[in-house]
Amino acid sequence: MSVNGATIKRVEFLTSRWDYDIPHKFIWAVDIYGVDKPQIDTVLNQFERRNVENWPVRNEITLENIRNQLGFIGLAQAIQYPTEGFNISTADINNRGGFIPGLAAQPRYSYDTGNKIDITFLETNTDIIDYFIKPWTIAASHKGLIEDGVAETNIKATIEAYLYARAEYRNSVPTLRKHITFYKCVPFVSQADEMSYGDLGYNDIARPVSFVFQRYVINSLNAPRPFTAPPAIEVLQDKK
Repeated sequence: MSVNGATIKRVEFLTSRWDYDIPHKFIWAVDIYGVDKPQIDTVLNQFERRNVENWPVRNEITLENIRNQLGFIGLAQAIQYPTEGFNISTADINNRGGFIPGLAAQPRYSYDTGNKIDITFLETNTDIIDYFIKPWTIAASHKGLIEDGVAETNIKATIEAYLYARAEYRNSVPTLRKHITFYKCVPFVSQADEMSYGDLGYNDIARPVSFVFQRYVINSLNAPRPFTAPPAIEVLQDKK
């Protein structure tokens, strides 16, 4: 197979310019804020038969504590973004003869496609699922999604996703290439866990959680960022 000049030019174009370089999709970070131990405890104490030993929210794995240590939620292992789109239907007319039916746009995708994100957390000895996410989910089920303006029982969070790329210049911090914000988020499903005496694999420590959100936006990279490059990201320097 011969390689013509256009193919060579295209390869040079894609490999010599940072703008069109293939991104490193494993360099990313997630931050979750707006809900923490006090709000969850307040709601659970109001609705659940609960004492300090039932559905505890552990101080060492609250979102605030993890963020203070890492600068972001380092236990997030994977994130699945929502599908964006809408359905198309035909507007048929009786006795239209040979005319092609007209097209009509239906509403945008909603729950389970357009209004859900899945975040997989890494299970550790201080289990963020059982000692934070599940109590939060139960509190959300009691509180519901209708807001009453009471800050002490607010159980909706903001989720920020930061996607980084290889630095344009050698030995510099990776560049932020995409920033997505999800507003009014609550977890509503955390997958069941399983224990066995078999071999330990990735699926044994990966715990997916589904969040529903009200709306999301892709932010301008010129907008102010909530925090600078997380400390754990700064060590991932260009190795060229």
